[in-house]
Amino acid sequence: NETTSKMESDEKLIDYREEANFQFNDVSFALKSWDIVKSHSDAKIAYINVTTAEERKFSIKLARVGFQVIGEDHNLISNDSNSERINTFETVYSLMESISPSYNQQFQNAVTKKLLKNPN
Repeated sequence: NETTSKMESDEKLIDYREEANFQFNDVSFALKSWDIVKSHSDAKIAYINVTTAEERKFSIKLARVGFQVIGEDHNLISNDSNSERINTFETVYSLMESISPSYNQQFQNAVTKKLLKNPN
């Protein structure tokens, strides 16, 4: 099947460690801290420790299916085959809206700040 081979080809091109780095850098204004758990991450899956602005700690897994909260503390690693029962987020923005009550306000503040800096 041509569609299946295209999807498999695209998946091989994605390094989820790099993708996690890119995605969490984009929302870093709304995080106290985040880091990739290098000892458990590879090109196919990335585990990320996240601390929100509200000081809430999470272990996040990023893989082909999207972002998943796998625990409410750091360094919780899961290769659970029942991961389809875990809430999955297609974007880092929907993840942030779910785990950080102040994310939307922080996002608005960041956009406003950029607009005021570059009015043209």
